[in-house]
Amino acid sequence: MARTTTRINIPTNSPDLMLKLLAKVDEKHQELGSKSPLASLEMDKYRAWLAEAKAKREEAAKLEAQAQALNAEVSNLLGTAPGQSSKTPDTLYFELCKARDLLLVVHRGNENQLETWGFKVVTGTAAAPRKREKKGDAASLNS
Repeated sequence: MARTTTRINIPTNSPDLMLKLLAKVDEKHQELGSKSPLASLEMDKYRAWLAEAKAKREEAAKLEAQAQALNAEVSNLLGTAPGQSSKTPDTLYFELCKARDLLLVVHRGNENQLETWGFKVVTGTAAAPRKREKKGDAASLNS
């Protein structure tokens, strides 16, 4: 005979969904009054914590909106907002690229000196460029 299993999920990954569930439990408890199976629990404390959590969540939502607006302003100043690039004038990215390019001229042949300015310098080697064979030339060599 198959065994029946039951699982009751609590949405711990979503504060909003968890607050909604907490409120629904409290609502049902109050609806049932003294007949509620939760009457033996400290539901007054539960209700106070729920009210505090809701108030803090509302405040957090307001602060999050302010933070997003400030981050958008920062992105515009940096030059990393959508539609901006290193070629967007009047941004820090544009000015930083000009500074980097000037430092590359000053330290030509010793580019690792840019690390003292805070830049991460990656030095590598590349193979010398080779002339590609034309398709017709490769076919005539195989004949």
